Amino acid sequence: MRDIGCPVYLLEGEADEITSKEQVFAAEHLVGTPKAEIAKAIAPGGHVGLFIGENMLRGRWPEIARWMLQRAAA
Repeated sequence: MRDIGCPVYLLEGEADEITSKEQVFAAEHLVGTPKAEIAKAIAPGGHVGLFIGENMLRGRWPEIARWMLQRAAA
C-alpha cells in the first residue's frame, strides 16, 4: 500500500457494524500519500448507510466528490 500516493479520503460510519474507525483510519499510516492529501471524517450511520443512505448521497458524497476534483485539478 506504500505505493499508493494519490489523495485518500477515509470515511467512517459512527455506527459502522463492520469496520471500526481504528481500522479505517489506520490506512493513513499504510499508504504513501502525503499527510496533507489525506482527509478523514466520521459520518452518522452504519456501514451500508455510508454508500446508499439518502443523507450521504445528497450531502456527504457531493462534498467528497468536490474534494477529489480539487485535488485532481491541482
